[in-house]
Amino acid sequence: MATPTTTYFDHEDSVHGYAKRVILFRYLEKKFASCLCTAKLSYPYAFTYLDSFSGTGMYGDRTLGGNPVDKSYGSPLIALEALYRVKNRANKNNECLFIFSEVDPERIKKLEENIIKFYDNKNYRILLEDNDLIITDRKLKIRITLVCSKFIEFDFDKYKKYHPMFSFVDPFGFSHTPMSKIVQLIGERKEVLFNFMVEPVNRFLSVSKQDENMSNLFGNANWKDRLPTNYKNLKVPHKVRILLDIYSSRLQSLEIKTYPFSMRRGSATGDNKGYIYYLIFATKELYSIKDMKYAMNVAAQNPSEELYFSDFAATVNEPIWKPLTNFEIECKYIYCNQPFGRNVEFKFGALKQWILLHTPFDTHSKALQELEIQDLLKVLSKDYEFKNANGKIEWKNRRHGKSFPPDVGVELDDPDDDKHKYKNRWVMKFNDDLSDRLVYQLNI
Repeated sequence: MATPTTTYFDHEDSVHGYAKRVILFRYLEKKFASCLCTAKLSYPYAFTYLDSFSGTGMYGDRTLGGNPVDKSYGSPLIALEALYRVKNRANKNNECLFIFSEVDPERIKKLEENIIKFYDNKNYRILLEDNDLIITDRKLKIRITLVCSKFIEFDFDKYKKYHPMFSFVDPFGFSHTPMSKIVQLIGERKEVLFNFMVEPVNRFLSVSKQDENMSNLFGNANWKDRLPTNYKNLKVPHKVRILLDIYSSRLQSLEIKTYPFSMRRGSATGDNKGYIYYLIFATKELYSIKDMKYAMNVAAQNPSEELYFSDFAATVNEPIWKPLTNFEIECKYIYCNQPFGRNVEFKFGALKQWILLHTPFDTHSKALQELEIQDLLKVLSKDYEFKNANGKIEWKNRRHGKSFPPDVGVELDDPDDDKHKYKNRWVMKFNDDLSDRLVYQLNI
């Protein structure tokens, strides 16, 4: 989010801010629809949405309405619009909780006004209950809590029993979001999308008065020990990747899955003008990574001349960036960068997890089919568990052609087991490329 002004967010937001909200909208639209359909009566809320550094809810003084990703919408209104788009999925008496946190009381007041304007002419009743806004129609009740608080002082324990929960953390600087607070937002059915401001972190790395803020950000006072000795001599793309890896590895040590998405100045056909920040999605559930990558890929379809955003560039040394959207590149990338080696047996579930967590791709079926056709990948076993209509587990050894259906790509010890009808024990291996057809490797 751009730096706020004293007259609220009265300027038009930046290109990367707009792209960030496109990602948020696409993910929440799918997330909210799923939560409304599967909500249990035992849940306090069908879902909880937390937005820190929420601002006033809009940019500029344009009239609300129209396209849900219009540049006038800030992240609070983007979230409310995402719910409005899928409200018909709600079961009777669904209740949802939105928590908007902002340190400036004037912005909180303006946010409340913008929320009320947002629901004008939408056939909702607007009430005030225990200082919360209550938005209701015949099937859905929306409770909106506005909190005036610093992120570092916010009492997350008050909401720890609420799940599913999604948090969006978009600070104005790197000193506002210590890892100890970020970790509190992640758990079973709890996930967070947050802004890791890698460019200013790299810029202020050697400023001694920022040491405490840096240690809090990385969650470890000794985090600098992981920097290579030649760090100062490296190019900026290498530096930011090292900082990202240090940060992500700390979360991963807590059994948290992470996926980064970089925002960069420049364009897909222009010069490298530097990194701005990384959006990091953190969750404990693998299937959520796939949904977030879908949302990120949608946002990356139309890179502008002002901003190029993608999860990886072709190489860090090339002056022109190349997004990984080419099918041939996808095949080559998987074959040349997979961690299993050649002629070594492995489970399909392990391959799927690697593709989701460590590559730019959110799908894999076509690329794996092509590798098998070229005899670069061989499926050795097709056994998988199948739950029949009575819930009884049966074993099958069957396959339709050279298909790789996504719902059989789960390891038996994967935390998403209960989300899928199938659990597979497929075994496969990568063969040697005897003809050197795929002599290619990305250097990221």
